[in-house]
Amino acid sequence: MLSPARDVLKFFQSEGWARFETRLDDPEVSFFEIKVATTIHPLSLEYLVVEYLNRIGRRVRNVGHAFVGDWAWIKIYPEVRPIVNVVWRFRRGEIIAGADEGELDTWTDEGEAIYLAKVASRRMSEADRAEVNGYLESDHWKQVLTWFDDDETEHFHVYLLTELHPHDLEPLFTASLAANGFELNVPPFFLARPDLGLMWIGLAPDGMTSLEIACIHSPGVVIEPKVLTAEDRSYGGDPWTVGDYKEFTTRDPYQLLTLSEARAIVDELV
Repeated sequence: MLSPARDVLKFFQSEGWARFETRLDDPEVSFFEIKVATTIHPLSLEYLVVEYLNRIGRRVRNVGHAFVGDWAWIKIYPEVRPIVNVVWRFRRGEIIAGADEGELDTWTDEGEAIYLAKVASRRMSEADRAEVNGYLESDHWKQVLTWFDDDETEHFHVYLLTELHPHDLEPLFTASLAANGFELNVPPFFLARPDLGLMWIGLAPDGMTSLEIACIHSPGVVIEPKVLTAEDRSYGGDPWTVGDYKEFTTRDPYQLLTLSEARAIVDELV
């Protein structure tokens, strides 16, 4: 079988990748996803993008993984924003191409501000702070810390009902992680999902385990865990694990790049 390296290089020299680079340099962009259909092994994709980001000075501190249906995520957290996700699905006969559903999804500071103005989240009072700190001593949050401490955990979601402003909640969550040995060198990020009535707070300590907290705007509720549905559990309420991802990535016949081929591609780009 011929090596796919030449076709992979062409993708990384394409207009689609050029748009990726534009997002990287846009100070308003906090998070974006590049979406591809491919037969290239996800380990090769991960190496290419992580190595590229490191070489241009982004310093990747955390890499995790997730999947839903036929789509999978390589979740890449540099210490300089924006956060980058490579979202891929296997497509037989396609070495690598932008996904039919669109190549890029982007979240910006403007979108975040529009969402927060619309829902009018309440700013935190001292009484609220005490209640949130009480939650951070609860069994629910202790489970969060247990998952962070488990080497099998890749990525997970926490679903909270709250009327409080996510910008006020994030420092308390971050301080709790730091107090338990999970210091963040990746900047926290906020992803507005007005269609779902929530904002994600993203937290990624160094390593491979990362968390997004769904702050579901709930007037009259200071903070409490949501009762999870089966859909919530399948979408990160139960963590994605190393074993889960390994099983997902072995069900289709991918093509691996050799390390020398992958390095040569990045050499051409940087």
